[in-house]
Amino acid sequence: MTKRKNTPIFSPKIILLFLCSLIYPSFSPSYGQTKLNLDFEIQNDEKSAFPFWSFPRSISFQYDTIVKYSGQSSLRLDLTHDSVFHGAFYNTSVPVVDFKTKNITVSAWIKTQDFDGAIQFYATTVNHQESDRLSFVQDTSLIEEGKWSKYQVEIPVPAQTDYLAMGMYLSGQGKIWIDHWQITCEGQEYKDIPLPGTQIVTDTLLSLYEPDLSFEDTKKNTRLLKQTTLATDSLYFKEGRQSLKLQNGIRANAPLLQVIFLDTLWGKTLSVKGFIRKYSFAKSTHSVFFSFISNDKRFRNSWFIHKYLELPIQLTSLSDTSGEWMKFSVETPIPDNEYLKYASIGVVSTDASAFWLDNIKILVDGQAPPSVNAPALPTLAETTWLKKAIIPLKSTSPSDPFTDLLALNEKIGKAHMIGLGENTHGSHEIFQMKHRLIRWLVEQKGFNVIAFEADMAAAEDVNKYVLTGKGDARKVLKGLGYWTWSVEEIAELIRWVRQYNVAHPKQMVQFKGFDMQYSWKALAALKEYLQPKDTLAWHSLKKRMEYVQAIRRFVPPTDTTIVSAMQALREVKNTFLIRVPVGLLSQKALIQQHFRQIEQAIELRSVGESSRFRDACMAENLYRTFSSIPNARVVIWAHNNHVDKYDMGYWLKTELADDYQSIGFTFDQGTFRAIYKDSVQLAPAQTSVAGSYESYFKTAQTPMFYLPLQKTPLIKDTQWLHQRLLFRNIGAEAYNDDFTRRDLLKEFDALIYIQKSTPSKPLVMQNK
Repeated sequence: MTKRKNTPIFSPKIILLFLCSLIYPSFSPSYGQTKLNLDFEIQNDEKSAFPFWSFPRSISFQYDTIVKYSGQSSLRLDLTHDSVFHGAFYNTSVPVVDFKTKNITVSAWIKTQDFDGAIQFYATTVNHQESDRLSFVQDTSLIEEGKWSKYQVEIPVPAQTDYLAMGMYLSGQGKIWIDHWQITCEGQEYKDIPLPGTQIVTDTLLSLYEPDLSFEDTKKNTRLLKQTTLATDSLYFKEGRQSLKLQNGIRANAPLLQVIFLDTLWGKTLSVKGFIRKYSFAKSTHSVFFSFISNDKRFRNSWFIHKYLELPIQLTSLSDTSGEWMKFSVETPIPDNEYLKYASIGVVSTDASAFWLDNIKILVDGQAPPSVNAPALPTLAETTWLKKAIIPLKSTSPSDPFTDLLALNEKIGKAHMIGLGENTHGSHEIFQMKHRLIRWLVEQKGFNVIAFEADMAAAEDVNKYVLTGKGDARKVLKGLGYWTWSVEEIAELIRWVRQYNVAHPKQMVQFKGFDMQYSWKALAALKEYLQPKDTLAWHSLKKRMEYVQAIRRFVPPTDTTIVSAMQALREVKNTFLIRVPVGLLSQKALIQQHFRQIEQAIELRSVGESSRFRDACMAENLYRTFSSIPNARVVIWAHNNHVDKYDMGYWLKTELADDYQSIGFTFDQGTFRAIYKDSVQLAPAQTSVAGSYESYFKTAQTPMFYLPLQKTPLIKDTQWLHQRLLFRNIGAEAYNDDFTRRDLLKEFDALIYIQKSTPSKPLVMQNK
């Protein structure tokens, strides 16, 4: 065994990789089903070989036909990028139906070259209904350089498991090869076969496909009959003139009957009813399979099988070998998870004997699932109501008069905290409109705090600039660490705040951050206050935080990384706060804020619902700011997904009631700035989808407007506003699909619509 170099295992200059699932699918002749290429054998179509696993942009990867443990190739990863904390978390698509109540072993062979870092190999079982996770990790800090080493974990699979997550945390720099990934159960190796229901991954048009499951309309079933194991049969049928004959229903060929689009259907009951016939001599049994598939846009590669079920067909006949048609019915709840997009439904058999299906009905809560092919178009009455309800806005320019904003006085009322959202972190027009609203709120409504979705500790430098003029506007924005805010529009805003403060020294406006995902700025700020004898404990804390910040998925609170970091934090906090120097008493609240930020960053890695926890922490930080500043009136700058009343805004609304108002933003067309094709650049906006909120908004034929939502009546002309429709939702990264299902009336108190967006403008640093 060769020793690691004497450097931190997880340092701020290393890359983090989660390879949860490590799955390369290959393509089956059975109409596009995919399988888990756990041996990493080279595929003909490398571009489409990665739908089931993801990797950081800072990691280059490729098949390697020279260095391999077995077979034709291995997977090689090059960790050479100098970025910090890249990575994500992923789920496997391994069906667990055969593993439940048993113990399994997950293993892989790893080889390194010029590698300085560490590997954690893990497997996790997940039960979403009870929010239960069971994780086993092999933590290895010594790596045998240049030799293939086997890593493995053993884990029990509870009966209620929805899926198995498996993978690795990789941190460091150098080359890593991975090969021969195995799952064994009671001595038997998992067979790598095509996965039932995965056709949607390679053929997304299936989500719009609505077959005739009476099997009478052959033309309508063209796509269904592309599957090599299926054919219509006019000799045997239960009703009508023909049925569907399935030549072979074993898992590798399990026929797909229909794909259901799950938006708005989460938590409901999905049922399959119909008739089945098989040969009189066949001893096979049959099951309906349900493959619930997530297409989670939070991740770069987003296809995951969230849950896979096989429910036995219980036949009503006394004998299932009579060759007669037999009625059946099975049902299952649809998981209540907003990231689920599709349910693939079909039939699987225990052997290759032929069987027949007829008059199949797929129902959701007893009704046919809603059609996705023909969304409703706005009626004249709906458009007329909308035109009467909106308040037209004349300009996005912050320097223009506020005459058109006067009508908002009554709508906003006396709220002391207002959240201004955005559906992308890169729209010039939205940024300009928010700046304009902030000027109006400061000058006309007495608001005195601007709170940004930015690191709390880093934002203190911006606050110093707006209060004292210390520093440069562009440089302090760069110091926030987010490319989203390093733009000319935000620089213009904080320069205006500085000018306002100079002109109004008794009514100064502060700039605060409230995000807490990272701890480096808070750690650095704490060091400035420490006495020399305290620095040893600080360095110990910093070392442990390097491990914590490298975590990119849930670990239990009992994990040694979390426990040791919390202990080190308490040691520094207790020794320091006991003897705060007299000269620092005025800074004690800020120092305690830095400690709390570090604590939140640690806790974030040890909770299952990390996004929900982050929102709760940000709300806590905002409320602390609101409570600590005399006569505070706070305007929040954040994404729609935080200011809405389901997420961060939920906690604020719970605490402040009508004292908190949430305003969402959207646009119809144009471009924006985002991570697009692996870099930050201009991205095109998807055309507004028919049936989306935006498709209604544009019928008002008003370039920009404010729409109050609080007291929208439920009448025929407003039914669309009381439904969950598609709504543009982008964030920092551009995807192929801009839209997700939302409920505007429940999420926002008002909405601002802008017809056309252009990209925000990146900062141009000026040399003095």
